[in-house]
Amino acid sequence: EIVELADKEKVDIIVMGPAKGVVTSLVIRASSHPVLSLPKSTSDVKSLKKISKLLVTTDCSPHSKKVVDYAFELKQLFDCDLFLLYAIELTNAIKFGVKQGSFKDATSKMRTWARNQLENLTPHQFVQDNSVHWLVEEGSASDKIAEAAEAYDVDMVVLGAHGYGPVQKHFVGTTTDKVLTKLGRPLLTVKI
Repeated sequence: EIVELADKEKVDIIVMGPAKGVVTSLVIRASSHPVLSLPKSTSDVKSLKKISKLLVTTDCSPHSKKVVDYAFELKQLFDCDLFLLYAIELTNAIKFGVKQGSFKDATSKMRTWARNQLENLTPHQFVQDNSVHWLVEEGSASDKIAEAAEAYDVDMVVLGAHGYGPVQKHFVGTTTDKVLTKLGRPLLTVKI
């Protein structure tokens, strides 16, 4: 009903809470609208008018460009720092090594590749901007997102969300669902 009402009223954003709730996860998956989910405890949440740091995560896929562009629009709106994060997960490093034909220094090569991809995803006018920070971390994407959000004390995390159905979610799981359980900050999900 939330998604149907949002579609009917042509809303720009759906605001949900708490972020760890099952309903929030279902709305994120079903909605084509961005969904802002607030943490269970909002005592540490700063006013959305005073956002000074955003963390946006990407898997560097063509679909994720939409999320990155959306985050840069928010950066302009709030005139804030933006941290662009790519997490090198073991499975991706293995795939990268296979494509390269060698596992020797695969993680190091993937780190260089990811850094270049983050720079390529950054709109031209922001490439030399000191308030844009490119982060490449190794480990589980959901863990690295939560850790970076804390380490850089960001006010909001922006994340792309796939529309996986219940069967795919059961077998594959989603980074969004995992982040929802670990993050103590507002999470803005954008459908990709």
